[in-house]
Amino acid sequence: MDLLLATAQTKFDVVINGVASSLRIPVVKAIRAMTCLPVMEAKEFIEDLPKTFKEGVTKDEAEEAKRQLEEAGATK
Repeated sequence: MDLLLATAQTKFDVVINGVASSLRIPVVKAIRAMTCLPVMEAKEFIEDLPKTFKEGVTKDEAEEAKRQLEEAGATK
């Protein structure tokens, strides 16, 4: 049995690829809600995309972050 094939991925990254200019405020709010970043830091975070938002998180955490960001208007 090959252990590499039997091992499932357990850590995931969430990457924000883009945000439409009309949806910047909702995305900043979603980022702040998940990270407690100050407004200016959250705004600066989405200035230069794509960027990794969360790194090495569980599948559930990644899916929840993805859901919240996509609902706010971020693109995957």
